[in-house]
Amino acid sequence: MTKRAFLVQAIVMMFSIGAQAGESLVFHGTLAARKQCADTGSGFFAKDLGCKKLAISERACAVALNINGQGEVKSIEVEAPEAVNKGDARKAQYKTSVKGPYLYKDGFHAYSFNLDKVSSAEVKIASDGTGRVLAANLYFDHVFQTDGTRTYKQYECRNLKRVR
Repeated sequence: MTKRAFLVQAIVMMFSIGAQAGESLVFHGTLAARKQCADTGSGFFAKDLGCKKLAISERACAVALNINGQGEVKSIEVEAPEAVNKGDARKAQYKTSVKGPYLYKDGFHAYSFNLDKVSSAEVKIASDGTGRVLAANLYFDHVFQTDGTRTYKQYECRNLKRVR
């Protein structure tokens, strides 16, 4: 890529981020899956030990991004009423501040954060400057087993569309 093409791309990206600066972007989606899962218990990069699907009765979910004047995501709010209905979470809505993505990949940035002592979430956001949320996974009831593995409930929020 030439310097000029890179500069044009950077300017376009800055303007698209600047247009959204200092606002809240809200996305509604549907729960694609609710699962009982297990992994090796070694943090973000734990080896998956498999999941089994669980029933879903309410499919609504939502994600809100709060963006500062520089176009950076400062806090993320996630909502999945089904988690409360099934007894997997204490409340339907969680909001937390974030310091930045933990993973940069082609096409998206991933943010991971704790919701409470036994729950966490991961939100994938398009890296094209639009702030579009691609997916959100919510993890509830992290329980470590005597062998060092961990079990948890996983909710997958997909098909997110911007509503505000």
